[in-house]
Amino acid sequence: MWEYRDNQLVIGWMKNSINRVFGLTESDLMIKWEGKAQGGFMIEFRYEPRGFLIRVDRDRMYSIYDIFIYDDEGAQNSLHRMTNFESRFTQENIDAAFDLLKEVVDNENILLYIFKDDKVYRKTKDGPRRLKKLEEMATDGPTLPEKYIH
Repeated sequence: MWEYRDNQLVIGWMKNSINRVFGLTESDLMIKWEGKAQGGFMIEFRYEPRGFLIRVDRDRMYSIYDIFIYDDEGAQNSLHRMTNFESRFTQENIDAAFDLLKEVVDNENILLYIFKDDKVYRKTKDGPRRLKKLEEMATDGPTLPEKYIH
């Protein structure tokens, strides 16, 4: 059974990983938490070298999390959409996820999407390109180094 202290423990692991990988301290993070055992939480921080907002969301229903990447123009993607990382709450999984995230946000070819007026656009160097079918998101292929592709 997931308990209140478990959320505190996981948030602590995430703060440590963020500090280790990105060099950020608790004062650089915005943490929102319902303060209940089954409550969700969200951690946000800016990755300034690329101008990304990074958001970690805990899913209340399944005790897993995902990491979302947003740029200043509103384009976004999630780490789970780019790769199938292990998102169960262990220190090892959290450390591996943030190591992977660092490689993703430093990759010049990161795939970001814009969702506007019930349409999806892939952000490219030549400007947004509308996807005619959502299945195209799945066929974009990974934006990660080969060693991370499962």
